[in-house]
Amino acid sequence: MNAVADGQKIIGNANIGIQDVHKSTINIVQYIGKSTEFKNLEDRLKELLELFDAIPENKTEKRLEVSKKIEKQKQYIEFFRQDVLRLARTFQNVAIDTERLRQAKQHFEAGEFNQANAILNVDKLHAEQKSLLAKKEVNQKEVASLNKQLRHNAAEYLVKAQVTALDYSNKNRFEDTRKYYESSIRSFPFFNNLINFAYFLQTHNQFNEAEPIYCCIILNLRDELSKDDLAIILNNLAVLHKNKNDFVNAEKELKATLAIYQALAKTNSETYLPYVAMTLANLANLHLAKNDFIIAEKEYKKAVKIQKILAETDPETYLPAIATTLNNLAILHKNRNGFVKAEKEYNEALLIQKSLAKINPETFLPEVAGTLNNRGVLHFAKNDFEEAENNYNEALDIFRGLDKANPEAYLPNVAGTLNNLAVLHSVKENFEKAEIEYKEALKIRRYFAKTNPEAFLPDIATTQNNLANIHMDKNEFVEAEQEFKEALKIRRHLSKTSPEAFLPDVARTLNNLAKLNLANSEFGQAEMKFREALKIQRRLVKADPKANLPDLSMTLNNLADLHSKKNDLVKAEKEIKEALEIRRSLAKTNPEVFTPDLAITLVNISLFYLQDLPDKKKSITFACELIQLLHIFSKKTPDTIRYFTTAINVLGAWGFDSEYLDILGNSSNTLKKNTAPR
Repeated sequence: MNAVADGQKIIGNANIGIQDVHKSTINIVQYIGKSTEFKNLEDRLKELLELFDAIPENKTEKRLEVSKKIEKQKQYIEFFRQDVLRLARTFQNVAIDTERLRQAKQHFEAGEFNQANAILNVDKLHAEQKSLLAKKEVNQKEVASLNKQLRHNAAEYLVKAQVTALDYSNKNRFEDTRKYYESSIRSFPFFNNLINFAYFLQTHNQFNEAEPIYCCIILNLRDELSKDDLAIILNNLAVLHKNKNDFVNAEKELKATLAIYQALAKTNSETYLPYVAMTLANLANLHLAKNDFIIAEKEYKKAVKIQKILAETDPETYLPAIATTLNNLAILHKNRNGFVKAEKEYNEALLIQKSLAKINPETFLPEVAGTLNNRGVLHFAKNDFEEAENNYNEALDIFRGLDKANPEAYLPNVAGTLNNLAVLHSVKENFEKAEIEYKEALKIRRYFAKTNPEAFLPDIATTQNNLANIHMDKNEFVEAEQEFKEALKIRRHLSKTSPEAFLPDVARTLNNLAKLNLANSEFGQAEMKFREALKIQRRLVKADPKANLPDLSMTLNNLADLHSKKNDLVKAEKEIKEALEIRRSLAKTNPEVFTPDLAITLVNISLFYLQDLPDKKKSITFACELIQLLHIFSKKTPDTIRYFTTAINVLGAWGFDSEYLDILGNSSNTLKKNTAPR
């Protein structure tokens, strides 16, 4: 069986986030503490939490509905804080040259946000704007004076927009805020109204509208921008482009951001080194998503080196960042089969996260669970199933505990770990348990994909692909084909915008669907899909052989099986030899992981020279190599037992005496004892 259940879901700690528009030491507590609006938001959160606690645990849909409202309310509170901070900066950065602005600022500082909004009467603002623009059009001589007045009007509209954004009781909050930003820019476009409008649009997922505003600032105001401001704009653009899966532009912008912060850090390392580390980690995350592992590794290592220096003087701030970077670096090393390095990095990250979770469990227990899940993925890849299952179960227990208090936030993590447990149980041939876990994971992912398809479609494809493997193993071919096709459709769609990230998944699903065709004797369909998978994988191997050679060898092995069934023995022999050469090389450098794959190909080639192209010497040589290999292999699985038994049968078919085979048979029984359920 070579259709390996792919797509172990790694719950990583993506480090890319929108940096705040300006760094500031403004204390907003003095304004928020006096605000009735803020108190109303907090009171509403308290009501929702009490309502959630009163709902029985078996009322899953109702709990999810209220949990979603709780998350939204928490988001409103955080947005409110950030909006107050940005408004405070606006009052710092614009000239308070009108009576309305002076009064609005006084109300703001008193925490009277609605009164500040009322002072900036939109009818008066609009009438003044209309009059000033008309005068400017008629009388070019007064342009300088009129521009000054229009800038005052623009500043008042800017404050009006930002105060309106604080009113979460307004059902038209987004539309009204947007309208006032547009009016501000119509009067007089300047840095503060442009960047705040772009940021507002971006945080409300209006990426296509935010993008040209950022570009306008860079093109038209570049000479007025500080290096600090330019770095922030480029970083925000990079986040925007990454969210749109435009990795090419995101990479250019992050590189430009990094260059600015590195230059600033030369003269002010205390302020800017943290931003250098942050941008390096963000670049590395981008390259990891693109499967550019070599570049990503260098960036992660530079980032963690800086973070460790910073943590010497401020551990509270930088230890969490170190743990995040180590976790992501471990994901990278696991993907490149660097398991010793990955194990060390996961263990170091866990040590930090567990110590932080003792002080602040609400923040750091999810991080502990995520890293446990990822370490389980690593042990699964090493065929250390007991350790993998222990890690998964510990992670799942934490996520289910968190899920009870906040299903909206943690159910996706429950689904990720369930998917991984199901992969493990399917390999251990506990198909009933695996199918239950896959179906629960799929149900959760479909629920979240209704409102956020971009985030959850890749996960749905993963679970569909893996569930199809279960159904194929159970000879339920109709269900398997439907699930493979749905997974392939999603993955092809995703690969159009992000080929580096999703083409490996396309090739794996093609390989699995081809195996299904082969099982149904649909040789033409199978060959077409195997060849497409092989073409993709050969291209990927050129870019990163370490990451992609295992998949290439799998498809070669399967294609050889197809050609032997079609009696095209020349092609079959060439393909199985290439697969064997790759797998011997992989098993030599990493026996724990790749010995089972090598065993598959040794079984197939010994049978090939027994049944298809009889060659006694070659067949016996490969069968004996397999027996010797499995004798020294420490991690036994049901599959390796079958391969061992097949090798004995091959030797028997060539006439080996029964006494010798009995000795080998006893060795096989010893292997079986070593694989008793644990």
